[in-house]
Amino acid sequence: RGGDIYILNRNRSYVRIDTAGNRTEMHTGLSDQSAIEALNDDRVLITQADALYAVSPDGSLEKMISGGLAAPHDMVINSNGDVFIASTDDNSITRYSNGTLSRFVAGINKPYGLAVDVNDDLIVTSFGDNSLLRVTPDGTVSVIAADLSGPTDVLMDNAGHYIVSNAMSNEIVSIDAAGTQHILVD
Repeated sequence: RGGDIYILNRNRSYVRIDTAGNRTEMHTGLSDQSAIEALNDDRVLITQADALYAVSPDGSLEKMISGGLAAPHDMVINSNGDVFIASTDDNSITRYSNGTLSRFVAGINKPYGLAVDVNDDLIVTSFGDNSLLRVTPDGTVSVIAADLSGPTDVLMDNAGHYIVSNAMSNEIVSIDAAGTQHILVD
């Protein structure tokens, strides 16, 4: 948020790099951290095993949920403040909204990476199906692109293209609205 970059370390901490390039490391004490997302109130959310924590700037932890996640791999926050988490081992996307955890959509084969577009649609990499999916706010799933190669992460550029990392081919591809892939890095 605000242009800052957040990086999870496996050694029970995360690093924040602000827009001026200043680096701050925050120790969380959480092992097996898997995803991080910044909130507008200067806290960050971190998934660990099957739990979701909020970490305050002073380092204090608040357990938001315990249980209900299955190998969380990524998370995003939509414009309403709802948190969506890719639960890779149970092939679902979980939503945390107003203190309640619920399964938002199931049947996505190994969801890994998540992004949110301007319409609040979730953009999901399906590692198991080698595809990029769109999930509308009502839970409708459609394919944006197929024939990827182990897609693990996704983001959107300013032109509305999807930037996807393919783990199996060691490529980063750009995918346009028509689903056409262009290799950016191989």
